[in-house]
Amino acid sequence: MQTNKHPQTSLARATHVFHMLDDACFLDYLRKGIRHSPQTQLREDVRQILKNLRDAVPLDVRFNPYHDPENGQFTFAPNNAGAEEHWPERGESSLDVDKAVAHANREAERDSLGKCALYVRRALQYGGGLKNLETPISGFAKEYGPYLERVGFHKLSPRPQPDYDAQKGDVVVIQNHPDGHEAGHIAIFNGSHWVSDFVQPQKENLWPGPGYRREKPDYEVYRP
Repeated sequence: MQTNKHPQTSLARATHVFHMLDDACFLDYLRKGIRHSPQTQLREDVRQILKNLRDAVPLDVRFNPYHDPENGQFTFAPNNAGAEEHWPERGESSLDVDKAVAHANREAERDSLGKCALYVRRALQYGGGLKNLETPISGFAKEYGPYLERVGFHKLSPRPQPDYDAQKGDVVVIQNHPDGHEAGHIAIFNGSHWVSDFVQPQKENLWPGPGYRREKPDYEVYRP
């Protein structure tokens, strides 16, 4: 006995044939007022085939809770499932991730001082290879992205979701939001938490505080 390797294709074809046959039988009934038994029996045979095919095709019902307002697209891949295969394990920077993270952890304050860019820059410089890292004239954290790319950091694309599985050494650059400081924010992931001038308490996402979690401003993630 042969098994159909493409039950979904067969189901679509059989459904199409059934509807054609059903239309033909109905037209014949309108014209002659008679239901021909061979046609009726054939319809029943086709109906049974359809039932068997539907039983063979697994039901695939999916609900998508995420809509990206930037591009208007929906995705059935929460948390960027499948996107990781397009992200490199490392960028092209010469950063010693362990040294940079150790410095960030050691220098982190109990609470934010509003100096995230200074603390993260020092951590990256301590990690080596970034001593000549250019910094924005403004000093704003939100403007560090192009400078990180210039020294070999790789911008992750497609952009990760806020609760993605971050890799130790990843750096996030977040734009400002209406209720926050115009400088925006920057932080480095230490393997369990995001660290800027303080260790961010939220383990499940990259937002540094309630204002960011509420407003969800634009951001990018860079891998050294």
